This record gives sequence, C-alpha cells and structure tokens, in this order.
Amino acid sequence: MKIKRRSFIRNSFVAGAALAVPNTFIKLAPAAEGDGKTNSVGMRMITLPSGSFEMGQHDGGWDERPVHMVTLTHSFAIGATEVTNAQYEQFDPDHKRGEHISTGDDDAVVNVSYNDAVRFTEWLSRKEGRKYRLPTEAEWE
Repeated sequence: MKIKRRSFIRNSFVAGAALAVPNTFIKLAPAAEGDGKTNSVGMRMITLPSGSFEMGQHDGGWDERPVHMVTLTHSFAIGATEVTNAQYEQFDPDHKRGEHISTGDDDAVVNVSYNDAVRFTEWLSRKEGRKYRLPTEAEWE
C-alpha cells in the first residue's frame, strides 16, 4: 500500500538513520531504534523496515513521473508525528509560534526554515549521542 504525501508546505525531519525535510512542519527520526521508544525530547520513534516500493504517480504532475522502483537498503527510525512546539523549543526557546495555527505545545512546529531544521537535528544528535538527520525524499515517501 502506497501512501501519497506532499510536503512542500510542511517541513519534516527524520532523525537517526534517516531524515527528510519539507518546509514548515518538522518530522524527526533517529537511526536504528524505534517501535514506540521515546527520545530525550519526547519524540516517539517508530522503525520503518528496508524494502522496495513504487515511487511516483502515473497520473501525477511532472514532478511525480515517471513511476519508478525505489529500494531502501536499511531500516531506520522516524518520528511518529511531526516535531511539536514543545519539543522544538527545547532547542530554540525564542522560537515564534504561529499566530492562528500551531499555538499549542503539542501542535506541529511552524515557522522553521530548512537550515533551522538541520540545526535542530545537529543539536539533537549531540544531546542524544546518536545521529539524527532529515529523511531523504524516498524515506519520507
């Protein structure tokens, strides 16, 4: 089963073994442990197995064609949800939340650039002593 996700409006991270980033919301994942484990900032991680899948859509836009096989050779852990305001603000206490959206602690963080997301993963890597990064496009898919 293929789930289509378009996240050019949202930012997403994967920390650990894989991590991908779109643009405003963040999703994180660490590198090899997951299945319900929670890291030091409160992110619940899940493990995604290695394997192959078809990426793209036959009837999609120019950026979704051609459909092609993608193989992920290693399993990785990824955040079960987007990074929340409360989690991100452990890294950047001065972060400005959204005005009318994303105002609560458990809401997905917004107003975060790609570079901010990368710095967050670097900070989290140092804090945890394991590699966090943004997922690739294929890992995010």
